[in-house]
Amino acid sequence: MTVQAARFGINEYVLIGFGLLVFGLLGFRRGVNRELLTFGAVLVGLAISALLGDVLVPAVNRLARIVSFALGGGLSGSGGAWLTAQQRPDLVSSPESRKWLGLVLFGLPILLSYWVGMRLARPVNFGQRLLGFLVGCLTGFFVARKVQPVLFPSGVTSLVLNTGQTGDILQNTQVVAVAVVISVVVLVAFGLYSARRPVVKK
Repeated sequence: MTVQAARFGINEYVLIGFGLLVFGLLGFRRGVNRELLTFGAVLVGLAISALLGDVLVPAVNRLARIVSFALGGGLSGSGGAWLTAQQRPDLVSSPESRKWLGLVLFGLPILLSYWVGMRLARPVNFGQRLLGFLVGCLTGFFVARKVQPVLFPSGVTSLVLNTGQTGDILQNTQVVAVAVVISVVVLVAFGLYSARRPVVKK
């Protein structure tokens, strides 16, 4: 019996288009003022990930061991809890894990900007929405260009769906892609929530 399969290719252009669409719509809903705040956070995130990504690796590894020690019982646990935590491999060691750390550092200021923007929500007119759309597209471009080397290091990945089969659909690269898509959805949902927050007119 022949199993039919549908193959979908995902490359950097698809990712950039997705970023332009999603962040452009967010910018349209939020207006130019709040979108400029997010764009500034993107620039800050790029600077932090580039300048502090490697510098923070030892601190992140130490923090991971402290967390492991605490989860192992801490001071109230057995005497070997700290020794076990010390023997754990570094959380960030490989080039790939360093890229993921850089991506996390890049995303934190963006999430903070959405939270601040939610607090600064004001009524916007169509002109402000239109400018917000343009700034949002610019934001989406930078975000897509930043995440693309981490999500799709080879430049292109394929998603294969086999008819009548629900198992073994995704390979390792696709699992990573799905995890990132979920993260993007969470970010978008947070942005939409901030955009729709009711504003009390004074």
